Amino acid sequence: MKSIFYFFFIFLCFNNLHSDDLDFSFQDHSNVILLNESKLIKFEGDYFLGIKINLKDKWKTYWKNPGDSGAPIQVYLKTEDSENILKELLFPVPNRYFESEIETLGYEKQAVFLAKIIKLDDSNIHKTMLTMDYLVCKEICIPITVSKELNLDFKKAESGLLNEDFLNAFKKIPDKNNKVFKIIKIDQKNSKEIVVHIETNRTLEQKKLGIFNYSPDLSLKNTHSLSDDLIRVNIKSDEVISSNNKIELLITDGVVAEELMLNFEKSNVETLLLKMMIFAFLGGIILNFMPCVLPVISIKVFSYLKLIGNNKNRIQKEIASTIFGITFSFFLISLITVIFKTFGNQVGWGLQFQNFYFLSFFSILLFFFSLNLLGYFEFIIPSTLINKLNFKNDNYYINSFLTGFFATLLATPCTAPFLGTSMGFALTQDNYTIFLIFLFLSLGFSLPYFLLLFFPKTLLFLPKPGSWLILFKKILGFLVLLTAVWFFYLLKFNISFLLLFSFLILFSSFFIEKSSSIVKKMFLISFCIIPIILLFFYFDKNENSKIWTAFDENVLQSSINDNNIVFVDITADWCLTCQTNKIFVLNSKKVVDFFNEENVILYRGDWTYKNQKILAYLNRNKRSGIPFNIVYGPSNPDGYILPEILTEETMIEAIKLVK
Repeated sequence: MKSIFYFFFIFLCFNNLHSDDLDFSFQDHSNVILLNESKLIKFEGDYFLGIKINLKDKWKTYWKNPGDSGAPIQVYLKTEDSENILKELLFPVPNRYFESEIETLGYEKQAVFLAKIIKLDDSNIHKTMLTMDYLVCKEICIPITVSKELNLDFKKAESGLLNEDFLNAFKKIPDKNNKVFKIIKIDQKNSKEIVVHIETNRTLEQKKLGIFNYSPDLSLKNTHSLSDDLIRVNIKSDEVISSNNKIELLITDGVVAEELMLNFEKSNVETLLLKMMIFAFLGGIILNFMPCVLPVISIKVFSYLKLIGNNKNRIQKEIASTIFGITFSFFLISLITVIFKTFGNQVGWGLQFQNFYFLSFFSILLFFFSLNLLGYFEFIIPSTLINKLNFKNDNYYINSFLTGFFATLLATPCTAPFLGTSMGFALTQDNYTIFLIFLFLSLGFSLPYFLLLFFPKTLLFLPKPGSWLILFKKILGFLVLLTAVWFFYLLKFNISFLLLFSFLILFSSFFIEKSSSIVKKMFLISFCIIPIILLFFYFDKNENSKIWTAFDENVLQSSINDNNIVFVDITADWCLTCQTNKIFVLNSKKVVDFFNEENVILYRGDWTYKNQKILAYLNRNKRSGIPFNIVYGPSNPDGYILPEILTEETMIEAIKLVK
């Protein structure tokens, strides 16, 4: 649509040039002639007309996909009874042109197009009107329409083998026999992006490899990478790609060129949805073991130990209540997501941690929860409140429901493996898919409880209650207190004050109970862990800060266009996975030295607080949460997305892949 609009805009601005003769002299820009003096050429059982456009210096015309601007060449062949006899217009391999970051595809100086014609009765001479529309551009663009009446005699068609001009033109037309390039797999990453895997029997050079895409229905962009004679082509569209869309790839290595027709079935989309459902389920399982969630889950599971042997029915009801709390909270998140999307707002995983009121509420809640676990008091719902709400003695079911509910909310700053991919996919799909993906995420997150619900004897494998449970409860209380301190830190409380205050609380908790060797050990453990937390908050602030540039998408794109190796880290103070990646990978000496050796340009985006530009950047990369890490390079300017949890080896291999 963009190209058509552009064409007609130019058409209104300039007088249309018209000629009744297809062999006319230059009119400041171009001329058109027919090969073989307008006679038909027969070659390999087909009939052709050869059309040559000669262009003056610095003027160009366009391929069937003109690129970011321009208009494709159109040829019409109609007989006296208005029958269209043009079977196909064959284009030579185009060139790429860049001007002010606008990419166009087309030709300079000269181009020969072959019009393949439907064979008519060869006992008659057929009067045919040939009309050709094309656009020529230099500093300005001029639409041209030329036409000529032809007398086509199929009986007197000349053999193409005897016509040197035709043979030279035919050699420049891409082959369609798939002798050199073969599609081995097509993956549909989401509804608007596919990845085509192509193998070849030739030794290729990245600099000489050219890949062009065409679709009559879609506006497409592609990037590609080459590894061990395997070509990986990413094709993106602004619209949904379906099995009804015709998509062609033209591939050339500078010597041979072939056109490949993509054949992918609608089942690929269904397979992709199934894959994302599995990813969401696995991501939900892994969330149980993230540091944000593990203390809350562990507290609830070990509370069941006290009921073993005397109240199995209550255990099952509590487990069912917790599962309901998890499922309800994920349903609530998905509903809010759909509402936000309906009103045109961008959404992301963990956005509530950018909300002051949410952080304030949970900071206070977790602080008192930690005091309860550390033995300062027992948290019991007042009986008067229970009677008013008519809960009677079932408040432990409400407690179980809230455990599942709060565990879900605490899980959102953690991005587990598989989770970012499935969430990014969900947020680009329809409402039904969003609910479905969140449902499978909740099922994965609830899996430990389902195992306990259907296999209650699993609890028998846990250690029996004893003095160790007091120590374990204090460890969990310590972890919950650190989570509360972390939340207060996000609210811009002084970190030194928070650490000192938490230390005093921990220290005091050991004198509530009678002194014992276990309590002393707990004191020593706590005393050792607090300095580690101090390093946790300041490690990434002071070390290597000079090598990172603040994220700016315009500056980033400029670095990519200059063929630099670029690494982007989108992070936030509330993202524990992000902090782990920084401490153990991105700030490690091995990775930092490798960055310096390869002259990698580093960009870091801070998403601790609301930033619509960062959210838009994440959504464009089909991601809804952080950590988000992507590396760009000369062989992959579109970017290679890394997994949520980084390793030094993964980081180094990704840099090598895009060089």
